[in-house]
Amino acid sequence: MPPDDLPACVVVGPTSTPLNVRAAPQGQILSAISNGQLVRILDETKDSRGKHWAHIADANSRPVGWVFREYLACR
Repeated sequence: MPPDDLPACVVVGPTSTPLNVRAAPQGQILSAISNGQLVRILDETKDSRGKHWAHIADANSRPVGWVFREYLACR
């Protein structure tokens, strides 16, 4: 999918704590991103417990990692 066609989303975690970005769903923490940051969804999946995860890219469409999908608001 071309970068401009990827869903644009904003990080909307339930607290002021940054959202963990992981190597895989439930995987090792790579970094964290703050509420209000613009990201794009590259892929989505469910883990073994049925929780939704999104593989995200930054605003420039560079892959970043996986986050809990519930904490993204997309247009």
